[in-house]
Amino acid sequence: MSSLQLSSPIPKFLSQVSKLVYLNLENNQCTGSIPLSLSELKNLESLFLERNRLIGLMSKSFGQFNIINPPNFYFSHNQLTGSIPKSLGNFNFGLIDLSRIKLVGDASMLFNLDRPTSKIDISWNLFDFDPSIVRFQKGLDILDLSHNRIRGSIPKQLGQDVFPMSLFNVSYNQSCGEIPTQTNTRIGFDESAYIHNRCSCGQLLESKCKYAKMD
Repeated sequence: MSSLQLSSPIPKFLSQVSKLVYLNLENNQCTGSIPLSLSELKNLESLFLERNRLIGLMSKSFGQFNIINPPNFYFSHNQLTGSIPKSLGNFNFGLIDLSRIKLVGDASMLFNLDRPTSKIDISWNLFDFDPSIVRFQKGLDILDLSHNRIRGSIPKQLGQDVFPMSLFNVSYNQSCGEIPTQTNTRIGFDESAYIHNRCSCGQLLESKCKYAKMD
């Protein structure tokens, strides 16, 4: 039901379609909040709600989806507010897109070394956390953290060969420190991935890293 100019709230009766595995309402004008009852769809594999006019908080009910096989979430370009429910940290999801929404707070619960996640896009929000203390998924192909309030340094973990990502972006944040050298040769890891940070430095940027002199 995508791109149909639907302008009503998301119908609550959808939660009664127990065998539903795919729900696409993207690119409409759906209003109101995301029904809490959608979490009752235990067979749901993908939930497309991006580019609507949805408002309100992301409810804790999202933690009630099937934890073993959670759906891929596409919620970008809405007007949701508040923080991410900590319950999402229990999921082994494959993909999550929360870009361009207005979310705040800590998003570090989305990252875990052993999860099978291929894409995380949380760009254009107001997230504030330190990625240097996060253990990123080895299977990440796309990681977009740009246009937030992310602080700390770029993790050296992302410079390892086990992270052959096709796209990485941490631009327009508040990060500091040296960019891991090995990441500079990756596809999509050019200067544009790091610009407009508070004090990042390295080979790709004009600013050289300053190291304290040892006595």
